[in-house]
Amino acid sequence: MEQATKWLNWILGIGALWVLLLVVVDQVLAPRGRERGASVVDIDEVEARAWRRSEGPVLGNPSGKVTMVVFSDFQCPACRVLAGRLRLLESEYPGELQIIFRHRPLPSHEFALPAAIASDCAHRQGFFRAFHDVLFAQQRDLGWSSWMELAATAGVPDLAEFDQCMRASSPSRWFLEDRAVAEQWDISTTPTVLLGRRRWNGVPPLDSLRSFVTRELALR
Repeated sequence: MEQATKWLNWILGIGALWVLLLVVVDQVLAPRGRERGASVVDIDEVEARAWRRSEGPVLGNPSGKVTMVVFSDFQCPACRVLAGRLRLLESEYPGELQIIFRHRPLPSHEFALPAAIASDCAHRQGFFRAFHDVLFAQQRDLGWSSWMELAATAGVPDLAEFDQCMRASSPSRWFLEDRAVAEQWDISTTPTVLLGRRRWNGVPPLDSLRSFVTRELALR
């Protein structure tokens, strides 16, 4: 009986180790695999200037010393990963980051365009960031929850105005500019990120993001 108990404990212990190994693989190796799939190229100053704009949604501090530009899609899983990393960077470098958010809803994502338009309507009331965070937090529910419900969750104050904006479906000028710039510079992958004059097609590794911010701050 005692021997059988020892064997049972040993088997349970091995099982627990396998579960732990699977968790490690999922949490560590899978994200790294996504990073290896990202590509990075240098761009010229003309393209870099075209990516930036003075109006429209900005995450972080609009007067931050370090500027990034992000083309994103609210239904894109990799964009959700990047959003989490940028949130972490904002906490590590408080007040230093200006993240210019640009829309690139992909045609293959059914709810990406209406989500972008809804975020534009929230932006008109000064609630882009809150709505941005809700959309990514509830990404798997897009298409199930109404845009009004999501707006209420984000704390958008005037829901009647938000609803009217959604019904009008008239994107703002900067939304249309985002589309034009994305088409001009062949931005077909989300997320696509501009760091200085380096273009990442995919999610930049967290260490690369940190290195860029640290280097840019040291130059100022």
